[in-house]
Amino acid sequence: MDKKGIGSLLEDKSPLGLGGLADAQLKGKGLLSQYYSDNEKMRDSFEKEFVQLSNKLAKLERHFEDSWTDRNKRIENQISAIAHQVSKMDGDTNAAISALYDDIDNAKSISMEKINYLSESVSQADEIVGHLAKTAVAGGYSVAAGKEGQAADKMRQYAVSFFVLAGFPVAYLVFESGGGAIDWPHIASKVFLSIFMLAPATYLVRESSRHREQEITNRKKGMDLATIDPFLKSLPESKSYN
Repeated sequence: MDKKGIGSLLEDKSPLGLGGLADAQLKGKGLLSQYYSDNEKMRDSFEKEFVQLSNKLAKLERHFEDSWTDRNKRIENQISAIAHQVSKMDGDTNAAISALYDDIDNAKSISMEKINYLSESVSQADEIVGHLAKTAVAGGYSVAAGKEGQAADKMRQYAVSFFVLAGFPVAYLVFESGGGAIDWPHIASKVFLSIFMLAPATYLVRESSRHREQEITNRKKGMDLATIDPFLKSLPESKSYN
């Protein structure tokens, strides 16, 4: 209703005009009360929605706080577990390194024992080989000396045989000369035969002497080689040498 309509109703003094005004007032009051009622309902609805939103927001905040707290706890637990594992790994690593050093030390000690044992074995083997070599050389000298002695004996026997054979013609001439005529050609032949027998006898005597000297030299060398080790062991360490 516009201003002109309201003014006409107020200027109208008739019963109909007053009745219309009363009706209008009643309608206005009804509309106003309806407006207030609607406002109250809307305010109640807004308040309910606000309360619901506030509750939801509070729930979200609590959920966020709980989630954040749980997440922080999980992260802290994971960090603690990782730190524990790192510490354990560090301890295991140190233990492994210590065990490795112990194994290396044990291996070194075992290796040194083996090396010392091998060195002693090599030294003993060298001594045995040297002794065997010296024994073999000494034995070789002894064998050579024996052969030289046998050769000297045989040549001496041959020389004696030739000396005896050389004496037969001279003895024959002595026994043959019984006061008869001297047969110079016969005597010369016998003397030549004796001289012929003396030549190989002299050679055999000289060769026998040479072989005898070789025998003596070889036996001396064999004795020196056989007695050199006991002699060196009997010397003080400052004077002994290998």
